[in-house]
Amino acid sequence: MHEEVSFEIESSGFSINDSKTRIVFRDSQQVVTGLIVNKKLNVPRSYYKNTRAMWRSFYTTGNYLIDGQQGTVNQLEGRFSFIDLIEHYNNIVDLSGAKHRDTCLSAKEREYRNFLFYIHFINNNKPVLITEGKTDVLYIKAALKNLYAEYPSLISKNSNGKFTFRISFFNRTRHWKYFFGMSKDGADAMKKLYSFFSGNGDNNLCQYFKKQNAIFSNKPVFFLFDNELNSKRPLRAFISSAKLTRVQETELKETNHTILNEDSKLSLLSVPLPSGKDECELEDLFDEKTLSTVIDGRTFSRKDEDIKKYYNKNIFSKYVYKNYRQIDFSAFRPLLNIMTELIK
Repeated sequence: MHEEVSFEIESSGFSINDSKTRIVFRDSQQVVTGLIVNKKLNVPRSYYKNTRAMWRSFYTTGNYLIDGQQGTVNQLEGRFSFIDLIEHYNNIVDLSGAKHRDTCLSAKEREYRNFLFYIHFINNNKPVLITEGKTDVLYIKAALKNLYAEYPSLISKNSNGKFTFRISFFNRTRHWKYFFGMSKDGADAMKKLYSFFSGNGDNNLCQYFKKQNAIFSNKPVFFLFDNELNSKRPLRAFISSAKLTRVQETELKETNHTILNEDSKLSLLSVPLPSGKDECELEDLFDEKTLSTVIDGRTFSRKDEDIKKYYNKNIFSKYVYKNYRQIDFSAFRPLLNIMTELIK
């Protein structure tokens, strides 16, 4: 058999390095490039056990050792990601094409999910802002760059003119869709994420980490919604789903914010209403001059209309971000003031 295999390899133009070749029995552990490749791919048990010991130390003390040296968050996430790469593949194969649900997550996948939640929301090193859509992030970033001198707790600018945001803008990657059931855009995903802050059983990750005696940071997490309390829009749907008390809802209406979860410093924010409006989106904070901007012969529309006549929110947000120096962001101050006070 060895000669037959050698012949096939060499006839294909390759050569075998005998010093790196070994033959093992079928029942023996077969390892290739650090992976076990017997019946299915897996990481060595010792690698997984060491990683578990590292994250337990990290959760409770904020530190861990790797090869005798102080480890970083990125190194620990790299180990989790490596394990998950193999686990995710096996999980898909084992499901035989079944539609993914949270109940299908393996134990290793749930540990990675918990780790992601922990570093982003429980022991986060910056305040975190979670918005309904990606255009909202560009609006707020542009406003901060324009008003940076007024909000040093939210943004800074060095002598070379480079900005550094002192808050983190949540980015919905494929991991968040797979582990948390969150879509990449839209407000409904925020209801799903909130369930992990306040849900029942294993899905309540705040309670999970309290039981682990994990370290909680004092950096707040913000859910930001358009101010649409009077209609059946995302904010009203979230309030119903989250089962806000009457006191919380009144506070939100009167002050544009209320605390949802004390442990994680999670707060719900709504966009402060401009004068004369009963409801508003972030776009309503721009003046008429900005909203009337013509781009390539087209005007701005918030709805999906004739693309030959109108451009959408995505194009408008990119225009705002690129031209932040020339745009009036004064109506954004009330929102940024609320965020600043909550951070303090």
